[in-house]
Amino acid sequence: MQFRFLYVVLLLANIVFGSIYIIEPIIVRYLANVVLLFVCIRERISYPKSVYVIIYTLFIVFFMLTSLLKGYSEDFTKLFIGYYLTTYLWIWATYILIKKYNSISTMVYTLFCVCVVNSVITIAQHYMNPIAFVIPELIGVSAGQVDSMFEKSDTVITQFALGGIFGSFQNGYFSAVGAVLSLVLWLRKRNILYLLFVPVCVFGVFCVQERAGFVAGVLFTFVLFYKSLINSKSKFAKSAVVGLSIVVLIYITNYGINTSSFTEGTRYESFDWDTRTSLYKWSVDYILNHPLDANLFEFFYTYKHYPHNFIYNSFIYGTFFGGILIIGCMIAIWIKAARLMILPLTKENSYVMLLSFALFAYSMAGFAHNASIVTGDTLFWLLVSPFIYSGTKLSKIN
Repeated sequence: MQFRFLYVVLLLANIVFGSIYIIEPIIVRYLANVVLLFVCIRERISYPKSVYVIIYTLFIVFFMLTSLLKGYSEDFTKLFIGYYLTTYLWIWATYILIKKYNSISTMVYTLFCVCVVNSVITIAQHYMNPIAFVIPELIGVSAGQVDSMFEKSDTVITQFALGGIFGSFQNGYFSAVGAVLSLVLWLRKRNILYLLFVPVCVFGVFCVQERAGFVAGVLFTFVLFYKSLINSKSKFAKSAVVGLSIVVLIYITNYGINTSSFTEGTRYESFDWDTRTSLYKWSVDYILNHPLDANLFEFFYTYKHYPHNFIYNSFIYGTFFGGILIIGCMIAIWIKAARLMILPLTKENSYVMLLSFALFAYSMAGFAHNASIVTGDTLFWLLVSPFIYSGTKLSKIN
């Protein structure tokens, strides 16, 4: 019980309050990492052996070598302490949670609650509630160009990616994952009242205005919900699926899909690929010119941008060899997740089913933004740790 409590507290300290300074340059995340290390040591559970973690480590070694050779040792050290070391600790902590306490639900419900709160704050930011901008500032997350946001409209924020409680870079990921996790109570309890969280989180991911995250969150939430109805033992539920599908099909056939009223004035209104096209061209040119000595810091200082794509990031962070390794690792993880997704949905496997769908929502966002396994993102490893743990049948994890 004590470990699970500390797991929740330290997870919140890491993903929500991690950027708050205690004494500069020490932030909450660093202190939480130290405490988590001692908590894991005290549990007397060895660090998990996994081919995925080994590949991840080799990838980081390639990144470290190019950073040292090109004079970016200080940049790499900061990144390693702030992100990569953090992920190693959370892989271990989540492994302990599963192996010793058989309770992945602790992590799932923590993420669920955080994502619901984030959705509410993001929606409030969309409607220009001042308190919704004060809260992120208090927890050390920049609310973005607030003055510019308010100049655009008197009613809602438009044409800006909103940060919620995570910052605009991460909010799309957490909101996409949160939309999927909003189904957790429905899958576990099958009470229609618990579906109230779904529209909140789906509208929340819309309000973020990160297009990849929105599409990913809505798509995988809808597919999982549809799957839950198909797998239901209730004849009424199955009939409802058939009836709903027919109604939607008839409506689309006769009236089409008109989204202009929702997207007018927002970042969804137009998909301007000019900036991304240039960025992707720079990435390809850089990778071809530096197949064995590519380095993220060199790329960033040259082009003043990050690649914004999982594939390009893989080769720019890890060179050709590290890139091949980490992409292969991700493909193996996706295959594991896909196999879980096609299984019949039961109460016993509902948690890992949720994580499988959430992982794909997260991964889709990673093809248009930067956070991924490559960048040492904690959220990624929280989602996949149950998959890389091979000592227990996933369907029996509570």
